[in-house]
Amino acid sequence: MKVAFDTNYVLRHIMQDNAAQAAIVAETLRRETKAGKAVLIPELVLAETVRTLSSYYGLKRDAIASVITALCDDPAFEMENPSRVARALKLFQSGNAHFPDYLITAAADENGAKLATFDKAIGENKHQNEKEIGGVLWICTTPCLTSTISYLLKALLVLPTWPLHKGYYHQYLNF
Repeated sequence: MKVAFDTNYVLRHIMQDNAAQAAIVAETLRRETKAGKAVLIPELVLAETVRTLSSYYGLKRDAIASVITALCDDPAFEMENPSRVARALKLFQSGNAHFPDYLITAAADENGAKLATFDKAIGENKHQNEKEIGGVLWICTTPCLTSTISYLLKALLVLPTWPLHKGYYHQYLNF
């Protein structure tokens, strides 16, 4: 059976900051490589790894891009969706949004979908800061994703065709 690494395994492999755990990861890689198998790194694990390298370890974008490129190029590893990861990595290297945003962008592109988002960093990178949702043209003007999601939910909650009860969201959001 194929082995897939969780984020903590990937981080131990990259950072080598816990000798005992890094040794377990190295042994797993050695065993799988000897058996002719690549270790799977799921997309979500890669996204969480990028976030942790940035937020916990304080690595900068260019260093993170180099690390992820090295993982993608390492024959010991298999990315869950190599073409999507490669596209997201390319966008991440040249843009300002977070890596998961670029994975989402790449997934939409691969499926022939136009991404509807208020995330200004993605909109600017793709030169698409106007989005059509339900026949309404939305223009991305708010730099804060949390605020724009809140505004969107407020707008959707007043639409008579919205299928969920307005009160449902009030337990999660402060309007």
